[in-house]
Amino acid sequence: MESGATLLDHLRDAHTRRASGVLDYEVAGRARRILMHGGGMLLPADSLLAAEVRRLSAAGDAAHWEPLLDRLAARLVEEAGARSLCLRPIDRAPRDAAGPVPTWALIRRAFALAADPSRDPDPSEALIADVPHLPPASGPPCWTPEELWVLERLRTAAPYALLERDCPFRTLQLRRVVAGLRAVGVVRAPDRASSFAHDSGLLKLVELLRARIGASLRERPLGLLDDALQRRLEALARGASAMNHYELLGVEPDADESEVQAAFDGLARLVHPSHAERAGVLLSPGELNGLFERAVAAMRTLGDPALRSAYDDGHGFSRAPDQDSSDRRLEVAELARREFERARYEERNGDLHSALVLYEQAAAMAPSAEHWLGLARLQAKNPAWGGRALESFRRALELDPQRGGEIRFAMAEALERSGKLDEAVSYYQSALQGPAPPAGAREALERLAGQGHGKEAHAAGGRLGRLFRRR
Repeated sequence: MESGATLLDHLRDAHTRRASGVLDYEVAGRARRILMHGGGMLLPADSLLAAEVRRLSAAGDAAHWEPLLDRLAARLVEEAGARSLCLRPIDRAPRDAAGPVPTWALIRRAFALAADPSRDPDPSEALIADVPHLPPASGPPCWTPEELWVLERLRTAAPYALLERDCPFRTLQLRRVVAGLRAVGVVRAPDRASSFAHDSGLLKLVELLRARIGASLRERPLGLLDDALQRRLEALARGASAMNHYELLGVEPDADESEVQAAFDGLARLVHPSHAERAGVLLSPGELNGLFERAVAAMRTLGDPALRSAYDDGHGFSRAPDQDSSDRRLEVAELARREFERARYEERNGDLHSALVLYEQAAAMAPSAEHWLGLARLQAKNPAWGGRALESFRRALELDPQRGGEIRFAMAEALERSGKLDEAVSYYQSALQGPAPPAGAREALERLAGQGHGKEAHAAGGRLGRLFRRR
């Protein structure tokens, strides 16, 4: 960690590296410590908050963490000027330690609280959200309503002025939230490369390659003196954020798989985290680890035909003109299937923003009723996305009319949850028109009719029901 780094910087670095150890520091002459295990923050057994952390961990409800996270974030900010910071490695966490605390959520809150809200942002500066996939030790995401609003608005790049114009909460609070998200890399400029590994498969690949390259270096050490290594690493770190995958690996856009693999091996040996001590003070271990993860991400993307084709499309690189179109369709379909499975995984684990983005990518790459239906059901969980959910349901219905009963029933349930009961009646009615009416549709219709909803729709057959029958 560079000189002048604060307690928050050290905590962020330990979390990013998924480090285990004891972070020792001193505040007002008193020694303090923070336990880290696999990047997650633990509380010692003698901490006054340890019992509360155990209770919240057992409850498993992310919303219940909010008050405790706010208290811990305030304490971290108060101690941000700590001295003599040192992370002592440990093999295993103490058995009586409490946690982990939702560490990523805590770090975001602390950086937001420490931000200077009087600093005027550049209104024309473009920003984009880049939500990472984090190791299990991070705990539940615990996004605040303000963070979720910013993430939703920045799913595509937008200037800060638009955020401020449309913001439903105070401007000073918006500045703090954006500053906090930027400090941890969740919000960035569109032209800056992401600092995150974006799926669990990539994280596992990073671990495997870190071990393989480490073994290679032990058998055949890098033939560079320390000062030469430091100069190369410093130059690479300074320019890496502006490089695309081809520039990072040093290959041409038409490089074949063997060239990509050879280039990766050379780069990975150079930026391997085992060089942390030799890198001196020029690069922190976290920065070196970030370069290694970027090298792995570049190698995996350019080494996979489907991922590479999608990357080329998004970055303006042309493909060979004789590429077989049927192979291309199969590659895109496989990539969409992977995105869809990742979306379902993230949804099950509570990261709804990441799941939403992945569902949208799957539906855009390979439109299918399954992809649009997954997206619609997730959108329907948020009352603010009701219109988007109905449009996604409609697209699913157009792609697979045979699943009409199932899709209309899901639409009716979404409308009922949002309080649009007369419209829900119409969709329940239309769901019953097919050869295999969904279980529960008739009961739901009778329940709402008994409450006095949709009587006109019952008598007339329903405007929406007639529309679907015409189809």
